[in-house]
Amino acid sequence: MFCKLLVTAAAAAACLSFTAPGLAQNLPVEAFTAAPGMQAPTLSPSGNRIAFISVQGDRPILQVVDFSTGEARAVGMGDLRFQQLQWASEGVVVLRMTTVSDVQGTATGIDRGLAIAVDVDDGMSYRTIGGREGSRSGSRLRSRIVNVDGDVIGVDRDSGHVIMNSFEGQGHISEMTENLYSVDPRTGDMTRLQRGSNRVYFWILDENSELIAQANYFQLQNRQELIAYDGDRPETISVEENSTGLAYTPWGLLPDGRLGVTTLFRSPQGDTRRSLYAISLSSGEFEDVIISSDRFDLNGAVVDPYTNGVVGAHYDDFESSRIAWIDAELETAETQLWEILGSPSHRPELISWSMDRATMLARYHDGVSAPMYVRFLPGTGQAELIGVERDALNGVRLPERSPFQYQARDGEIIHGFITRPEGDGPHPAVILPHGGPASHDAGGFDQWAHFLATRGYVVLQPNFRGSRGFGRYWLEAGYGEWGTGVMQHDVTDAAIALVEAGETTEDRLCIVGHSYGGYAALAGAAFTPDLFQCAVASAPVTNLASMIGWTRERFGRAHWLSAYWAESFGDETSIDYDALRAVSPSEAVDNIHIPVLILHGSDDTRVPISQSETMVRALRRADRDVTYVELDGGDHDLSRAEDRLATFQAIEAFLDEHIGGE
Repeated sequence: MFCKLLVTAAAAAACLSFTAPGLAQNLPVEAFTAAPGMQAPTLSPSGNRIAFISVQGDRPILQVVDFSTGEARAVGMGDLRFQQLQWASEGVVVLRMTTVSDVQGTATGIDRGLAIAVDVDDGMSYRTIGGREGSRSGSRLRSRIVNVDGDVIGVDRDSGHVIMNSFEGQGHISEMTENLYSVDPRTGDMTRLQRGSNRVYFWILDENSELIAQANYFQLQNRQELIAYDGDRPETISVEENSTGLAYTPWGLLPDGRLGVTTLFRSPQGDTRRSLYAISLSSGEFEDVIISSDRFDLNGAVVDPYTNGVVGAHYDDFESSRIAWIDAELETAETQLWEILGSPSHRPELISWSMDRATMLARYHDGVSAPMYVRFLPGTGQAELIGVERDALNGVRLPERSPFQYQARDGEIIHGFITRPEGDGPHPAVILPHGGPASHDAGGFDQWAHFLATRGYVVLQPNFRGSRGFGRYWLEAGYGEWGTGVMQHDVTDAAIALVEAGETTEDRLCIVGHSYGGYAALAGAAFTPDLFQCAVASAPVTNLASMIGWTRERFGRAHWLSAYWAESFGDETSIDYDALRAVSPSEAVDNIHIPVLILHGSDDTRVPISQSETMVRALRRADRDVTYVELDGGDHDLSRAEDRLATFQAIEAFLDEHIGGE
């Protein structure tokens, strides 16, 4: 049994067992839509402190707790949106935040970043850092900045200075120069380390936070360059031509001094998986495969914040998230904790550790519980539950979410996840396709699926072709297959498989999705009009031609998003607009005869609200049954609790009316 040591007053008295949480009964919607009570928990370099983000009234709050004294300190971050947290030293935390701002050369606002340094030992005072307007501290943060502040790339452990990029200049956003700076987080003083360009995509530092390499990407030429530094002298050591998007992603140095990168090769020999490779910094050549799987893509590398070196890589299998380690010490510690927790399939993930690795922090969740955070001392084997991600689900046994596979119409096996409500079936069912579409569903806790299952619905989430995570063949099989092609057929076949498995009946099926999933829901209503009894689309793409136009107006024709559309619906140089119109739900409303619910945030910077407005107008002109919910001020990610609550309440009422939960 692991007892909660601290965190919030509401949860401080709880002492959980990992094996016998209570069943989910009559949980309010707010239990799923409330902001997580603990986000991005991170240990200080000594391991004696933990910093994390909580949310109060949709406003992020940085909390810092001292393990030895129990002292807790906090400071609010206004109406900014949280992205990332990192310790610069034992007494300073640096936050990456964003705000929506207008930028010249874009059709709508964009999410602009800024870095905020918080001095824990000086009353949690804070200042913005990295911007060229000058820095200031105080009780109010700037909500608008001239230049786009970048990310913390590394920390000079001797000085406590952070190494970060900063985008500078005037005019179109694509013309801004990205430079590299050393910044004193306590004073805001900046020293430029390297002048970059508008082509820099990655800076790579060594264990001393010295610049050793950078990657450039030329959008107009679809070319990627790797530049290595010998002292201050840069040398181009590799050029990748015809690179639609990034040919590879650099992460940091491997233990042997080579550069660790992840990429999904296009191989003439057949299908490939995204793997971790070693690149020589002298020749620029790919030399070895460091981590790979014959079944799954890697999601990305794990980087040690104290050395900037690659120590492992993340991937998702058919049950849960995993880390394949390079670092034997970290792998041993994770295995030790796994044995203590005793779950056969769901392995804890080490997410943070002290500089001496005497104290570690792991995130743990299985298919029936909300995520938990465990402090672990590998030297003594002591493990303590220090927090839960969602206080309202603390000690609650959720409906089980488990792997599910079915056969598509062409014989291909599709993998996904099923979440079954309590009681014997068949149950009313929700097909819940993910967003992206180049994303995927992984195991463990899922906010949408677990919520719907507590309402009596069996939920199936298919990793249809076009999903990322299963190799190049699986990803590219979805190109050009929107709406009436194989990518949508896999979603259709998921519904049929549920009926054939006896999980549901054909008269109690609804399709629900967000972002691309919202598109798939509307495509289901338009192109398989007799399959579903209702459809719910949140932040959907509805007209592909206008979506491409918006993307090009916002980012330019040379942007990788424009290249993605061309690759998906053309010959990589031109787009087949007739094909786009043929698979746009807003052009096929005459086919739709089931009730439709559409929801969209007014401040969505990824899929403009005009996409939903176009669809709603078309449905109303055709006298179709459509309910429209506009989330005033809402963004694409439903980052505000009020937007998640409004969305889930509307979905719950809509599904109950049309297919009836239990």
